[in-house]
Amino acid sequence: MPVHRLPRGVPNIYTPYKNLLYTNVVPSDQECLGIREFVVAPKQEAEELSNTITLLQVVLDHLTRKREELTEFVDSHLALVSSARKLPHDILMEIFTASLPEHRYPGLNRNDSPLQISRICSDWRTLALSMPQLWSSFHIAAPSQNPWTRDQTNTGVESWLTRTRDLPLSISFAWDPSRLLDTDGPLLILQTLMGCCRRWRHVRFITPNFESLASLWALSPDDVPLLETVVLQARIDTRIQLGTSSFIQGPSIRGMSIKSSVDTIHGFAWDQLHRLCIPVQRLSTNQALDILHQCPRLQTCTFRISVPPGNIAPLPPPICWERMRELCVIDDNATGHTDFFQRAVFPNLCSLEYAFEGANPFEVLSRLDAPNKLTSLGLSTSTSFDGLGACLALFPILTKLLIHQDRRSLANHGDNLSCPLFSLLIPSSQGPTLCPHLQEIYALGVDGGSDAQLSALIESRSMDAVGLQALSRLHIVFARARQSDITFQLIPEVILRYPTKSDIAFMAGRPGYTVVDKQSP
Repeated sequence: MPVHRLPRGVPNIYTPYKNLLYTNVVPSDQECLGIREFVVAPKQEAEELSNTITLLQVVLDHLTRKREELTEFVDSHLALVSSARKLPHDILMEIFTASLPEHRYPGLNRNDSPLQISRICSDWRTLALSMPQLWSSFHIAAPSQNPWTRDQTNTGVESWLTRTRDLPLSISFAWDPSRLLDTDGPLLILQTLMGCCRRWRHVRFITPNFESLASLWALSPDDVPLLETVVLQARIDTRIQLGTSSFIQGPSIRGMSIKSSVDTIHGFAWDQLHRLCIPVQRLSTNQALDILHQCPRLQTCTFRISVPPGNIAPLPPPICWERMRELCVIDDNATGHTDFFQRAVFPNLCSLEYAFEGANPFEVLSRLDAPNKLTSLGLSTSTSFDGLGACLALFPILTKLLIHQDRRSLANHGDNLSCPLFSLLIPSSQGPTLCPHLQEIYALGVDGGSDAQLSALIESRSMDAVGLQALSRLHIVFARARQSDITFQLIPEVILRYPTKSDIAFMAGRPGYTVVDKQSP
């Protein structure tokens, strides 16, 4: 006879119907009557237990509420003797300062410091309001078309400015192009900001077009005595008409960034500039060199060379700029390369970013002086990475390398450009190791090799060796699927990012799209 076991959790109580339980046997009428009589007592006991549980639950709920009340009561008293209350104001001030966003200006947002800090308690609010340096940097997003929101935002800006007292200001103002027709709100805020222009130190205006900033051009250099850095960006490409007495010629100007076309490259305070960024204006080599001639103090520069080089034979002697430390050149000459590096010498250049389209682009970099002091190199292309190895051999003391495939290359080639980055950087006994001092590698949207080659690269450069520096950061953003799992090999500060299946399907359906890691400064 089979052994009938009750399911787990069912109490092992004697029952004369044990052999019928959990079977398909149909009991007789007599057995049905007996079963109904048999379960009367256990059913009554189960109901009594349910009633008891209900009573106990009421007691438990009461005890839980009482515990929470006591806990809150105790915590409220212990808060009186907490360490935070005993912190001296100078320590709290350091904490408040450290809580500010690191790579951006704080917004007019109650969840963003310093507004968040000022809402903790009255003591912290009083202390925060006594620190004008907490409020001297801020970002403003243009308000909506709602009149109430517009006025509220402007009132918030005015209130914020009063907290800065007389400190120099760092301001970022972004005007969404979708609100192009709504000029009242942004112009109201712009007028408020212009009311304190004598305290401007760093300003950034992002607008739909530069016609929106017409009132700014009325400011004279004398109106902005402290202004050091200006960033002007139009979301819709428009040309700037610079006046001869524009505020961008202020006496303290040191940095200038204009992300739009300008009617003339004259009119800036060239001889004062240490930093210059004009990545949209299309220049010839002669114009670029003319700018450098006018900027003897320039240390950081970004510009776009789009006009093919002229037939200058022989080339004039190269000109030397010893102050230049960081240079970014966007070479748009699809039919040929700029002769810029043949006509300019930068003996103390430490960082170079070069974006190119023409064939055999690395020939351009071979014209840099050797030996050189370059420690950071960024390369971006939409055509080819042929000659990368010979290029890297020119820079033996590199510590940082960034390789980036321009998204237009997918539209031109229909696939990722092949770049033997991983295999090139693996140390080999067959010859000298490329870039032995390399510590940081960034490859964004580039087919740098297989996952196996990447694994070999990580392993070969994961620790210091004779004449070889260990990697401290590796950031790879692929535009292909994962081939093998190498996460077990990853060292700290290694980021590998693969597209999902939906990303790959999206890329396949839209030529010209690549997965690139974009980080806001």
